[in-house]
Amino acid sequence: MRNVLVGVNSSTMDLWPLIHALNLARRVKMRLFVLLVLPPQEGHSGKETYLEEEFPIKTRLEALISEGRSWGIPIDYHMANGSYKEEL
Repeated sequence: MRNVLVGVNSSTMDLWPLIHALNLARRVKMRLFVLLVLPPQEGHSGKETYLEEEFPIKTRLEALISEGRSWGIPIDYHMANGSYKEEL
């Protein structure tokens, strides 16, 4: 089984890399790892909570992940706070 990492930055609304990976995973046996990188919130420590309206991509991303899981694709989803380059 192949492993594929799809990194998503909160500043973009482009989910085509994840859509492409999901379509590929339907044809080839693979496990997806999805990383959503959100900017750090000042004044918070530990796990930050974000309002859905702050990052609409989060809602769309989680809907795609849910759909992929319903197809039987193993998907691990992680959120990180900080620099996209460093977290990736």
